[in-house]
Amino acid sequence: MPKVSADQLPTLAEWNSRYIDYVLNFTKGKKTAAARILGINRRTLYRRNKAKGKDMPLDEIPIHHAQPE
Repeated sequence: MPKVSADQLPTLAEWNSRYIDYVLNFTKGKKTAAARILGINRRTLYRRNKAKGKDMPLDEIPIHHAQPE
């Protein structure tokens, strides 16, 4: 395993944010499906996106349609 210093590791908040983005991309922006996969309420998904600085209606979040690995 490569040596990594602690400051190179993402925080839990960063992982959480990345995973939410990943799931939204995976569901092609379908918030209800994303919330179901994440195990949270759709409203909670909206609040978490707002907290990340994505203060816009969920339907306006840009989706990049990345293929999950």
